[in-house]
Amino acid sequence: MSSAHGLLIRLDHHIRAIAEIREALVTELEGESPTQGAWRRVPVFDQSDFRYPWPDATEDVIPAFHVWQAPSDLGGGLFGVGVNLDPTSVFGGPRRYAGVFVLGAEGGSARHVVNFNEDDQGGWAALIRGAGASGRGYFRVGDSLPDGYEALEIARHSDRLAKGWDRACVVAGPDDEITMLTHAALQARDRDIRPMGS
Repeated sequence: MSSAHGLLIRLDHHIRAIAEIREALVTELEGESPTQGAWRRVPVFDQSDFRYPWPDATEDVIPAFHVWQAPSDLGGGLFGVGVNLDPTSVFGGPRRYAGVFVLGAEGGSARHVVNFNEDDQGGWAALIRGAGASGRGYFRVGDSLPDGYEALEIARHSDRLAKGWDRACVVAGPDDEITMLTHAALQARDRDIRPMGS
């Protein structure tokens, strides 16, 4: 048997072992009920260089993509969040964004839910959609927001970003993934946003 053939056999054994470990972790996750009120990290589904294709044929790359399970009161589904390191010219300046995505049961089938843009105060800000008869409008400051937003910091978007809109936004701290995830889960619930193929 050649050394190359032996190497392929050993590699195959390693791949099978990794697949068995992953399957065991997925089974453990499926058997574990989401907790009330607390987000839970699911690092087995984390990704490096997460890629998201947009309808215009462009693709965003997020170097560190963290996957979390929502609490039971927010549906218990999987969401992923990560920062795109390439700034885009938006709201008065080059800004990075943190994208939040709803995921399928095994961490795939990602569908974009919301972006948080870097604001001018060292944090992140995201507009709140769901207003109006169509449910596609943006809420204004002072509007009655859907259930769940009372626990989040709400501000005027234009107070957080130089050329922001005169609309309400959710504010997150520099490393506050939980606020980002909660806003995304509320948006997914209120706007019926589901993983791709669902």
